[in-house]
Amino acid sequence: MSAIVGIDFGATTLRAVVRRRGADATCHVVPFDPARPADAVTALRALAPEATRATIAVGLAHLHVKAVALPPLDAAARRAVLRTEPERFFAIEPGTPVAVTHLADAGLALAAEARALAAWCEAVAAWVPVVRVEAAPLSLAAALAAGGVADA
Repeated sequence: MSAIVGIDFGATTLRAVVRRRGADATCHVVPFDPARPADAVTALRALAPEATRATIAVGLAHLHVKAVALPPLDAAARRAVLRTEPERFFAIEPGTPVAVTHLADAGLALAAEARALAAWCEAVAAWVPVVRVEAAPLSLAAALAAGGVADA
């Protein structure tokens, strides 16, 4: 039976929720060393061998969050502005590549270090295809909205 696994990359753990069609979701927590993602993914694979695809939520421990006011640009242009000089907006070393998103309505920008994120995605993709990657706060907001919670 196929299943999708949602993986939250926390500071020291991976939390995985496995959803199987027609069955209750199951949760697993495994230790996580950001420098050795394959170890944690191997542990998850043993716990959820039926998974056929994955979504990744990057936890707050790995995100840089900043209130940012940008000019009225489309989403791609806003991301480009944030990626061009990320050290201007986030507490990171100059030249550090980042993956970014900008929530125009909230005036917030979120960034994750691109090399680490790529390594984590590659580790998961060696197990199952990764179909979505997003910041954990956005995943939580989407889940709450899907459940009809509008003002959490």
